[in-house]
Amino acid sequence: MYDIYFKYKLKYPKEVVLIKSGTFYIAINEDAFILHKIFGYKLNEIKHGTKIGFPIASLGKVESCLYAHHIGYVVIDKENVERKKFDEIVMTLIVKIWSSFYVINKESSIFMMN
Repeated sequence: MYDIYFKYKLKYPKEVVLIKSGTFYIAINEDAFILHKIFGYKLNEIKHGTKIGFPIASLGKVESCLYAHHIGYVVIDKENVERKKFDEIVMTLIVKIWSSFYVINKESSIFMMN
């Protein structure tokens, strides 16, 4: 797990790296400190530094709070990687909002297209 963490931390140094391990997500070193500061999760000393773990059911809450704090993150689940940079999240929301607006207005015939 630690080799995977360091591999992705080198690749995404500005994002918080979260690694799925069993029924928990793990963050290590500076990422663990970030989660500790935001959530108050207990820090655990390990051979390679410090780690924090939280249940997989809490991932949505963690993602929402990282977004609220303008912090990008990478979720690693068995070498499948999902990267969420803050500006990409905002752009996705804008596209979703615009798409919803277009569909609602198209159906109500208020939206006019040339």
